[in-house]
Amino acid sequence: METSSDSAMPVHGKSDNMLEDLNLVSDWLAQRDTDIDTARSSIVVLAGNAVLPVIEHAFHQARELQALLLITGGIGHSTGWLYQAVQQSVRYQHIHTGGRTEASVIGEMAATVAGLAPEQILLECEATNCGENVDFSWRLMQLRGLEPEQLVVVQDPTMQRRTMATFARLQNQVSILPDCVSSPGFVPRLTSHGEDIVFENEETGLWPVNRFIELVMGELPRLYDDNNGYGPAGKGFIAHVPLPEEIRLAWRRLSACEPLRGMLAARKLA
Repeated sequence: METSSDSAMPVHGKSDNMLEDLNLVSDWLAQRDTDIDTARSSIVVLAGNAVLPVIEHAFHQARELQALLLITGGIGHSTGWLYQAVQQSVRYQHIHTGGRTEASVIGEMAATVAGLAPEQILLECEATNCGENVDFSWRLMQLRGLEPEQLVVVQDPTMQRRTMATFARLQNQVSILPDCVSSPGFVPRLTSHGEDIVFENEETGLWPVNRFIELVMGELPRLYDDNNGYGPAGKGFIAHVPLPEEIRLAWRRLSACEPLRGMLAARKLA
């Protein structure tokens, strides 16, 4: 198993219980729906991210469904991570990244490597956050007169549930919204390897482990429906998200875990 500095993380005081809780929360965040209807007209909406197996899953979905692939993403907090993933990939390292939007980089990946036809790819290059990914994608569909029966939504799995809640918020604001189906395509799992924490999955093109844990640790507070969260009672960025009790308890334990407190502080709400 690969244990380089990019894919492994030494954590003093780690425990199997901590990893179990991280995997539990991560699995829940990576909302997966199983009701994709292959007979209905679809658009695959891929939110720009830096996880190559997720991006390639969106390419696969577009091919399988013979669907338009709408890639949304300007230049934001994760753009540098996408550049790094592309530059380190044998398959994609020929693609120029510097200064380009996430959508344009991923669009070139789709056309030159995945073999999608140019007319099958639609780029939205202005969004800089999850809310704009949803709002600007919908605006572009409206401008193009696109009326799919379902949207297959693909996102970084740590942000998949929030993205679906953002689409649910949009559903309350527009007259007709297609059915939205969540399909991250990849669910990461952590495990121990000696003194390190590594990914159990064999895929390449993943986050550095510390980056992944920071994202997981910072995501749940964003889903809260209170004064500080993104729900209707807070910032109003997303629809209400019910939090299962087992997720609340796991989060409480993780928040009290000394090795992870710095990661939580690093992902303050914005």
